[in-house]
Amino acid sequence: MKKDVMLFCPNANEVEINSEEALRYMGVRGKNRDEILCGELEEVKVRVLKAVCYRACYTKLDVKSVADDKIIIGPFCVSSRSLARNLCGCSEAYMFAATVGSDVDRLIARLSVSSAARGLMADALCSAAIEGFCDLLNARLAEGLSTRARFSPGYGDMSLEYQKDFISVLDAGKNIGLALTQSLMLTPTKSVTALIGIQNEK
Repeated sequence: MKKDVMLFCPNANEVEINSEEALRYMGVRGKNRDEILCGELEEVKVRVLKAVCYRACYTKLDVKSVADDKIIIGPFCVSSRSLARNLCGCSEAYMFAATVGSDVDRLIARLSVSSAARGLMADALCSAAIEGFCDLLNARLAEGLSTRARFSPGYGDMSLEYQKDFISVLDAGKNIGLALTQSLMLTPTKSVTALIGIQNEK
């Protein structure tokens, strides 16, 4: 493991998988939901809970300079007005990569073959799982600090190309089994990379 890169690997029961959030991902709201749908969602959730494997790696980097559209953070330079606004007033930031593992991808594929509806439910629940995991990690890292909202490559005008820097700096392939496709998408698919700015004390 690279120096100063830490691991965070909670048990499945430490992360909340929000069923309401999963329903929102599925586009189900208000009168569109019923007891049968919600009951089936909870059945699929049991299988998701058995498949998830939460793993994250993170490090703290110096925010060396922030200009209108250029940020020098740790060992690399980022061109992004959106990120510059996010990190303005920060001298440090956490960089992290997180995943719920490859077993969930296989679960989604298996369920999709037998039932498109159950495949959709599994996909939505796994999306809720990675968000819940990132929220937990975010809370742990932010404890006792004033932090900004996490910011990921692909958001605003921050190019997905920077995924390569996250993978490299965090040695995420070795540490948590994270890789990039040729189209710069993370694999396993239910994975996230992000920066969390640490606001300067006044």
